[in-house]
Amino acid sequence: MTVMAYDRDQGSYHLTPIGWVKGGEPPPDRVETWKYDTCPASVWSKEIFHFDQVWVDEAIGKPDRDAMLEKFGMPVLPNKTRDVILIR
Repeated sequence: MTVMAYDRDQGSYHLTPIGWVKGGEPPPDRVETWKYDTCPASVWSKEIFHFDQVWVDEAIGKPDRDAMLEKFGMPVLPNKTRDVILIR
């Protein structure tokens, strides 16, 4: 039996007033930061994205942050080859 390696990716996304920014230094206008970790459970299964909300700008009210999430959605969405798990 041959064991095959599969890709794993980790990083972050920052929600800003103009949308999502991937990785790097957090933008000064960010309102939320989400860390992600992804890998398939096996080479034959769906890719699973785990998102953890790790920072929020408390000066921006939750209703305003929720409105931005509604407007821009999550940076990665589920599809037939990917599941997405959110932890707030």
